[in-house]
Amino acid sequence: VEGGRVSIHNLHLRGFRAASSIDDIDDGHGLFFIDADVAVSDVTLEHIEKMAVTVRGTSAVRADRLLIQGGHVGIWLEESASLRLNDSIVKHNESAGICAYGHASAKIYNAVFDTEALSLTHRPNTDFKVALPIYIGPAPLS
Repeated sequence: VEGGRVSIHNLHLRGFRAASSIDDIDDGHGLFFIDADVAVSDVTLEHIEKMAVTVRGTSAVRADRLLIQGGHVGIWLEESASLRLNDSIVKHNESAGICAYGHASAKIYNAVFDTEALSLTHRPNTDFKVALPIYIGPAPLS
């Protein structure tokens, strides 16, 4: 989704693949938002080869009750994107539960993270606020 407003509810995506896992092409991603205002709820993303949820540009995403599991990266934030994640589970992803770069921000409430690598990865300019998380995997890295 590029620009505009969108609501996504009661969706299940599974098994997205890519021609190459390391390229600049957007195949193999789950939900991809650029400069959009988004509400997402009751969505499951399983075995997504690249990023399950990508939030870029000036996008603002409110996500409730997500289940993201068994992919490469659960959530990718970049530029000035913002995320409010509530009552969600992000588990068994190869690289990270959430990655944030640029001036991205995330507010995370009542979420469970269980990854084989890092749970939260972010850079100094990003703004992370986490309340009542449960980490079953490695501790967050900042």
